Amino acid sequence: MKRTAEAAPLRGINSMTERTFGNITMASLYESAKSMICTPLAYVASYYSSLIDKKLSLRQTAHILNAQMAFTLTVFPVDCPLTLRFAALAWLAAALRGCKKSGLGE
Repeated sequence: MKRTAEAAPLRGINSMTERTFGNITMASLYESAKSMICTPLAYVASYYSSLIDKKLSLRQTAHILNAQMAFTLTVFPVDCPLTLRFAALAWLAAALRGCKKSGLGE
């Protein structure tokens, strides 16, 4: 008797949100990870909003933080290889373009 993939379906896994690890579902795990990331980002967004007197979204704040990290890696490592410096410069250019596209370059 040959077994095929259709003959033995997986039991208990109907969708991504129904997978469980003990008492924790994937959906609740996703939501808790999202809140762990978004809560500090909201504080930074309110801080940046007070600095520039413009309401910033979480996405715009993430773009600003990305540009800050790219700038730091472009400027500070003095004795790194030239290829890494060009990669950091390309990252900075892409981060600044992302800031402009999100409405921060106005």
